[in-house]
Amino acid sequence: MGIIEFITKLFKRKEYEALPEVNKKPPIYDDLKELGQEIEKQTNLNGLIKDFGQIPELKTQFSGEQIIKIATSFFESLGIKENINVDTTIKHGDIRYLFQAIRQVTQRLSKIETNDQYIKVAPKCMEKILEKYLKNLSDTELKEFNLNRKNLQEDILLIHIIEAIKLKDNLKGPNDINMKSIIGKLYSTKFEEICNRDKLNQKGRFRLLLQTISAIKAGQKNILETDKNNLIHLKSLGDGVIQDTKNNINQYRLNKKLIEITRKIEIGQDFKENIFGHTIFINLAQGLPFILTIPDNIDNNSTLIMESNNLASSNNQELFKQGLEISRSLLEVSNDRNPILVPILSNVENEPYWQQLSLDCIENDSQIPHRILETIEKSKKIIKDEKGIEVNNKIFLNGYSSSGVFAQRLALIYPEIIDTACIGGASGSIPIPDSRLDYPLGIKNYEELFQKPFDMDAYKNINFEYYVGSLESYVKSNRNGTIAPMHDMSYFAISVPTEIGKQQRELFGDEMFERAKKTVETLKEQGVKINHKILYNCIHNDSEAEKYNKENPGIPIVTGVKEERDKIIKTALRAMKERQKNKEKEEKNIPN
Repeated sequence: MGIIEFITKLFKRKEYEALPEVNKKPPIYDDLKELGQEIEKQTNLNGLIKDFGQIPELKTQFSGEQIIKIATSFFESLGIKENINVDTTIKHGDIRYLFQAIRQVTQRLSKIETNDQYIKVAPKCMEKILEKYLKNLSDTELKEFNLNRKNLQEDILLIHIIEAIKLKDNLKGPNDINMKSIIGKLYSTKFEEICNRDKLNQKGRFRLLLQTISAIKAGQKNILETDKNNLIHLKSLGDGVIQDTKNNINQYRLNKKLIEITRKIEIGQDFKENIFGHTIFINLAQGLPFILTIPDNIDNNSTLIMESNNLASSNNQELFKQGLEISRSLLEVSNDRNPILVPILSNVENEPYWQQLSLDCIENDSQIPHRILETIEKSKKIIKDEKGIEVNNKIFLNGYSSSGVFAQRLALIYPEIIDTACIGGASGSIPIPDSRLDYPLGIKNYEELFQKPFDMDAYKNINFEYYVGSLESYVKSNRNGTIAPMHDMSYFAISVPTEIGKQQRELFGDEMFERAKKTVETLKEQGVKINHKILYNCIHNDSEAEKYNKENPGIPIVTGVKEERDKIIKTALRAMKERQKNKEKEEKNIPN
């Protein structure tokens, strides 16, 4: 459903005669009560408060001057230059007072009648636009506003949870007084859902809000009817709130657990935790640090999914936080059926690029690949000891950007252990079994480095799924002006030695997409099973998408690859599962 169609249905004109009789309780109130019960059942908000005690206080404190400065800057970013007039006598304190100021200005500018049931929809939708604005503030802007990014993000998260609790309480007894707040919360959540679905940037969100305001003012709307369309719509609104609340609660629980985990990490001993109903093992004492997540409903004959971290940091707290986020993301795309392994590799300045298994890594520590292999075997043993399940011999190897480079190189070193390699954002450095190129792009020095011959048959058995945004090489040069397309590792000596990268480009082309195409064609000629998908109108990540859209106004909205990436991973997992089923049938001599 498109935006205009949604808005039309959302605020469809109703005849005055459809209003309920005076003093007669609208039937929709009973449906709203049921919605409140469903929200509590699905999100367990009461359990959240019971688990963690009282919701902590909001950390960021705003002075009156700060509120006026931020609010003015925010509205100006939307193109509103006049009549902002933030109330100079507004109360100040935590982030709720900033939101209050934004709501007041929005309500005044919208000119919606105060007795309209939808009076709070536009101000609440504007809050959603403000949240994105705050999350995207640069370090310079944060310093100018005297804000702390971490505290700000935590406060926004807590605001969502506090509002969900308030909505749940209001839905216990819907009435004429709280109805406007209920409608505002329900529709603003749907507004955010549409913005995310249609990948709207800041100005696109504002245009949608203006359409919404126009629709509200166009005529009489009446949600207090119980016709079939409104009931279906109410369910859609409720589902949106439930999913949004679940996401915020999960992030809140994760943040709380991270504090506990960080304390234990500092001790340096192995331990296990339970997060989101899954058992998580943290390995620290011996070998390579790693996170192993075992879902409670793990399938028999499941496959271990592995993705390394790719954060440019040596800070353990940051590395393990990203590792847990990787685990959660992979659990979602695999429907909580497969164990997830995340080896933790730091990125230390003036040390080899461990996160990409660069040539320097192998030359400095020839055992690093073996320690990664030990991590996989140790994880399989933990799964068997904990669940009594033996996972498949081969793994599903996933990676994006630096972890994608890690995946393509691990596949070169240990092709015999990998069923599928799903790799994104690393198309400039696809390895090829070519004796003209040294590792990490070829196999000329392979035996010398790894003390074994390259197993071409095993490599041809891997199912490679490559993908990259069509604007991956948008940034053409580095800060010094030297030609070095961002995310094309062929040009970065820390990942690919200069001479090897130069030789690769001479053989397959200077431009990344041209080189990737020729490399993939050559691999297919060698019998390697490889697909390479280019994602139209996508760039490396969301932050680069924001920058691109600012530099190129008026063109179709550009986005990061996350949504498409999840689809590709899901498809690759389904294909792997289907191959495994067919193999089982063949082994049992059962015809397809």
